[in-house]
Amino acid sequence: MKSTKWQSALSAIFCCAGFLTACATVAPYGSLPVGCTGVPGDLRNPKSDDVVAQPAATSPHPAGPTELIAIARPFNSPGIPLLYIYDEDSDQVMSGMPIAKVLIAPVFAQVEKEAYWSEVVEGHYYRIPWLDKCSQASMLREPISFHAPPHGLLFVQFVVASCGECDRISSAIRTVIATHPDLPVRWVRIRVPGNIGSLRHD
Repeated sequence: MKSTKWQSALSAIFCCAGFLTACATVAPYGSLPVGCTGVPGDLRNPKSDDVVAQPAATSPHPAGPTELIAIARPFNSPGIPLLYIYDEDSDQVMSGMPIAKVLIAPVFAQVEKEAYWSEVVEGHYYRIPWLDKCSQASMLREPISFHAPPHGLLFVQFVVASCGECDRISSAIRTVIATHPDLPVRWVRIRVPGNIGSLRHD
């Protein structure tokens, strides 16, 4: 009887210790960059965006993606979508825009559906990012620019290990670069460790 009680007590201790260890490994939330409001879907740029110069990887011989690693959970997002695309003014690139005509791979349409939520205000239809630029910047140690090269595209991709959809997106981006040699492209790939959060996809 005593042995059983001790075993139960030890099991409870080990369970608590395991729970605390798991909690301790969860990354903290990132700090909101200067110039951001904290409102979900904030469309403004972090102030650091104005002073960061990112080298452009231009086709036909890009240097490949700039690899970054997330160190914090996003300041304000229920999940992390797989891809966002921006133009030279750091505006979101979505289907129907002239520059988006090169994004013909089906995976681009799929990730666009996963990356935005819709809202109608006073008769106007808006598509709001689940993970806005301020929240993306809050995940990183390094400041990041959301400006594409002039007349080009910026791909900001989030990846985890063993992600088939991530691989399809990478392949589609490489195809865009290879088949449009005159299109300036910058590609930032952000690796998301397990303690940061899960990627958002259907």
